[in-house]
Amino acid sequence: MRLKIRALTVIAVTVGLLFTMAAFSGKKTFEIQKPSSSMVVQGTSSLHDWKIELKDFRGEMSAVADGSNMKIEAVTFRGKAKSLKSDNSTMDGKTYDALKVDKHPDITYAIKSSRDVQIKDKKFTGLITGDLTIAGKTRQETIQFSGVMISDNKMQIRGSKKLRMSDFGVDPPTAMLGALKTGNDVTITFILIMALK
Repeated sequence: MRLKIRALTVIAVTVGLLFTMAAFSGKKTFEIQKPSSSMVVQGTSSLHDWKIELKDFRGEMSAVADGSNMKIEAVTFRGKAKSLKSDNSTMDGKTYDALKVDKHPDITYAIKSSRDVQIKDKKFTGLITGDLTIAGKTRQETIQFSGVMISDNKMQIRGSKKLRMSDFGVDPPTAMLGALKTGNDVTITFILIMALK
């Protein structure tokens, strides 16, 4: 009886895994789902650590899957710089000034290349390299990510990226007549729910 239950369990898991792979085969396009997704920028200052969240963003990912291999062909991302919000409206204003949001309203990322992604037990990790544009300046940045297939038409992708504001021509914001100075280094953390378009 135990052997039969084990056999049935193995068969069920195998069928489920094969179904997921079969469902995600060929070329598929996924888009970011809001409000389930989040993107937060964290940094330091002379007084305390801080964080600010990007509220308005959208993006898509096109990928080709063949069995347990996935090749990311395209990634596009666009966020509105003026949708960055913290719990301090004064610092929000300083952030907008530093990012020159009136002249450069969008933060964008477009893929240049990616490594093949291995899907195992519905989980995967990978690297993508693309053009990141902040405050009108574009730099090539590589982002590491991990993910999990939630269902045959939905996945969760998460990761983080450390950046230096000065690399994008951004002067770290200050406040309180210079008493509060933010650090040059920031970390962008994202959790994205992607659904089949």
